[in-house]
Amino acid sequence: MSRSAWVGLVFVCVGCGPAMSPVDAGSAGGSAGGGSAGGGAAGGGTTIVDAGADAGIADAGAPDAGPVDAGRDCTPVPLDLDTPFSTAMPAYPTRTGQQLPSAFWGTLPAPRPTNAAWQNFVLGPGQNRVDFLPYQLKAVPEGLAIGLATPVNTANAVDVPDVKQLVLSSLQSFTGHALEAYDPLSVTMTWRATGGTMTAPMVFGMPYVTADYTGLRPFILPGTFTVSSVNGMTNPGSATGTRFELGLSDGSTWLLYASTAITFDWNRGTMTARAGFTGTLRVASLRRPADATILDAHAGSIPRAGRIEATVSCDVATLRFVYTSTGTGPMLLNALPHHVGRLAMPALVDLEYPTLTGLLRGVAGTTWTMTIPLTTIDWNAPRTLEPTYEGAVKTALAADVASLPSGVPSDAYFGGKALSRLARLALIAEEVNEPALAATVRNRLGPLVGAWLDGTNGNPLQFDTTWGGIVTRDSLATPNAEFGAGHYNDHHFHWGYHLYAAAVMARNDPSFAAAHRAGLLSMVRDIANPSAMDPYFPRHRAMDFFRGHAWAAGLTEFADGQNQESTSEAVNAWYAMHLVGLTLGDRRMSDLGRLMLTLEIDAAHTYWQMASASPQYGYPFKARRMVGILFQTRAFFGTFFGANPEYVYGIQMLPFTPIAETLLARSWVNDSWPELNQAAMGAAPGWRGFLQMSHGIIDRSAAWAEVNALTGWDDGNSKTNALWWVASRPGP
Repeated sequence: MSRSAWVGLVFVCVGCGPAMSPVDAGSAGGSAGGGSAGGGAAGGGTTIVDAGADAGIADAGAPDAGPVDAGRDCTPVPLDLDTPFSTAMPAYPTRTGQQLPSAFWGTLPAPRPTNAAWQNFVLGPGQNRVDFLPYQLKAVPEGLAIGLATPVNTANAVDVPDVKQLVLSSLQSFTGHALEAYDPLSVTMTWRATGGTMTAPMVFGMPYVTADYTGLRPFILPGTFTVSSVNGMTNPGSATGTRFELGLSDGSTWLLYASTAITFDWNRGTMTARAGFTGTLRVASLRRPADATILDAHAGSIPRAGRIEATVSCDVATLRFVYTSTGTGPMLLNALPHHVGRLAMPALVDLEYPTLTGLLRGVAGTTWTMTIPLTTIDWNAPRTLEPTYEGAVKTALAADVASLPSGVPSDAYFGGKALSRLARLALIAEEVNEPALAATVRNRLGPLVGAWLDGTNGNPLQFDTTWGGIVTRDSLATPNAEFGAGHYNDHHFHWGYHLYAAAVMARNDPSFAAAHRAGLLSMVRDIANPSAMDPYFPRHRAMDFFRGHAWAAGLTEFADGQNQESTSEAVNAWYAMHLVGLTLGDRRMSDLGRLMLTLEIDAAHTYWQMASASPQYGYPFKARRMVGILFQTRAFFGTFFGANPEYVYGIQMLPFTPIAETLLARSWVNDSWPELNQAAMGAAPGWRGFLQMSHGIIDRSAAWAEVNALTGWDDGNSKTNALWWVASRPGP
């Protein structure tokens, strides 16, 4: 979700937080709220197949992701994801959170996750769906509801219909469900009833839905449909065994596996175990008859948890998903397109599921190993400015420095954008050899950034002991303030801007880094603490390592699941973390930032940017060229803050910094320029600037003329930065 979700909208309570409806860019009515870019929100049976087909990785050979330098020591170094960046209590006043965790959270103590993909299980009534790829699951009162639906493609969205085909339940009524355990790749929920429990270990990418029963009588409901056959028999009766084939009235076929023999009495509406059962049931959709051989071969191995590991060798990372399983036989999971494009020697299996974000493909084995080229871009573009343009950049710089603001907004998002704007001026001044102008900017910027980090500004930081996180006084006091930051909406967007500005200050001033180290670490820990051993912050608050991108919606329940709007601001957060690591001399922080940065950019290329060659989305939606908001079960051309197409495109571009050239794939800009240009023509200057700056990727000369003609700028951008961007593009 974006900070922009909160601008000028009507709020509807869904569970424990305000839920927002995005604005359809194809609907009538235009902008739904505030938001001009100048002053608003813009701000066994196993077949090995080709690992590279339909990977969906755009521009994977980007110039910054080059080969390892032969002159450096590139011995692989483990990326420590167990040791916290710090274990110190943040030096801010402590407060309780806006929301209290419900009973669904079980006995999990603080710090608690706030942006996890599975949080619909524990927010509000806990009954909205979570997409585990390929299945959409719901924790309903009867038990665990399962759906598998084919996405529906329209002009403005791709939607996964909300269906309930089977429910794993118990003849004894459940008293509710609660969180049992979680890790970066899985979550486990338990349902309790008199006499026993049903526990579901849910791992992202699972081709089976699993439930462990202890002492209960399993009870299987066919959801909104009926059971039309069991093992080919159409007359209700009984069936005994460890494998069952269920036909439903919607035409779907499901396989049911039991760890030990079990007898079910069945009719059109239920399947009821004759006796109490202690063991495991697994169900899997049988989409193609040939898939039965594969599913049978792998049904005995049950993934239960997962961890991530990484090593870095100069500018290449190796990322591993290591799964824990029980049972016998080879374990099977499903990989997303961006996984397939990076997997090293994958044991791909001929099992496929169409999903919202592309074709899932089966992968056998308990360890996935992926090769991730890391960015080599740090402070500046990887080329100098075009000499004929440098004079104009200096002229704009002098004018922008002459009108520096005395302060910045107290709002965390807009204040962060303003700080980042000043930081860009300082870096550009140094790049064009204007040390006096750079010093002027830094003298203004340093105290402003320091006040935020120290908690001495007009809207000071506070520490939320309920969830474990830093929030501002205003956002904690008022639920809708700062776009819901008080309940962890968009934290990586907000703190990314602050961290970028702080990194720029610390780059040339080690004393600044030393004086504000605690605040810097608190911001980094808030959005990207890597360790379960940090006593104050949850691990990986925003980043979903399986999906390969962050989630932004915080503790707000959405029917379509977690979501993220602005991939570019997520990229900015991980880029800033990389730069902070450089200034602190913390290679681990820098490399973790680079790893998450590369994952986020891969995801943006694969799941947000729709170039003509992209296999992820079909027409007519693909003609829109850009996903505005990606939910777990919906891809949408629109934003939370307005319907205009320039909002959709621009919110996936800003802010323009050196890393933006890796984010904005040339192939995508080339395919999309007709749509971008049309959107720019009717846009306010601030938004138009972003679109025309992107034009510089494919036509520097045209973009130079367009940007020079602009009369206004987004509050996080400037004429200096816009001209610098175009002047630093490859010619012509």
